[in-house]
Amino acid sequence: MFTIEVFEDIGRAFMIGLLDFYEINPVTRLPQSVYKNVQGVKNDLLARYPIFIPKKKEEIKPKPVSKFISKIASANPVPRLIRKVVKTG
Repeated sequence: MFTIEVFEDIGRAFMIGLLDFYEINPVTRLPQSVYKNVQGVKNDLLARYPIFIPKKKEEIKPKPVSKFISKIASANPVPRLIRKVVKTG
């Protein structure tokens, strides 16, 4: 059963992990562990659980806005919102 206390413990552990990840935890226990630092943890995780980490793709050019969408956008009271959605979509 998940209680408030369980969620509090999870949140606390998550925040400690974030502090360790960004190497700003003033009371980190990583140097005393077998991993020694964040890179050691990353290396161990990748060794145990090989995962595919995609490389960054070249910037994808947005598709041109069709004339139909342009007409709708110009007649719509919130054309900026539609253009923004079409450009990012």
